[in-house]
Amino acid sequence: MIDIRKALSVRRQIAPFFSKDSISRAAEGGKYLVRSLYFDTRGFSAYVEKMIGETCRNKLRVRSYWRDPKAALFVNVEQKGKIASRVFKSVTRVDPDEWHNFQKFGTWRSDDANLGDFERQIRRGGLVPTTLVEYRREAFKSKDESQVRLTFDTSLKYADSRCLFSDTATLRRDLSYKTILEIKTKTDDVPWLNRLVRSLDIGAEPNSKYTDSIEHTQKA
Repeated sequence: MIDIRKALSVRRQIAPFFSKDSISRAAEGGKYLVRSLYFDTRGFSAYVEKMIGETCRNKLRVRSYWRDPKAALFVNVEQKGKIASRVFKSVTRVDPDEWHNFQKFGTWRSDDANLGDFERQIRRGGLVPTTLVEYRREAFKSKDESQVRLTFDTSLKYADSRCLFSDTATLRRDLSYKTILEIKTKTDDVPWLNRLVRSLDIGAEPNSKYTDSIEHTQKA
């Protein structure tokens, strides 16, 4: 997490190595919308596991890049888990109508493995939609073949919501006004990136938009 001034400095310094990805270039202001609806038990088990540092955990969410369900082209159904130091993510893209059907009946009309596992975990764990996170993302990709991806997430907002396409009036702004900088690589062996990170004088620190959302909406 970095402040606005540091974010501006980082943008200038990465310019020789990165260019905006096609989605950011096409978005208004160079930043696109991200909305994520997270699932948890009514006792917030996923939140507790994260806070106590449980080494094996799994997080379920659905994601949209539109506020208006009529404008949405798809919904991403995602699982993001951790086993010790290994992190994994599974994503299945569905039509908005398929998501609405799942909300209504609790089952998918598909034999996709990720969707099936998502449904089983919902039923087995008694999971329910818990909180909505919205932010703007500015994404960059490396100019070479190393496939490094760098993102700046800003304008974070949270809502105690059961709906992916919730009324924006329910959203609460993150008053820290922080920028979340993430660097994703397919390998740790990218020498120029290691040198760049050292020159930027930034360090890695854990961050969870889900736990931040719970802090803002359940403990206010």
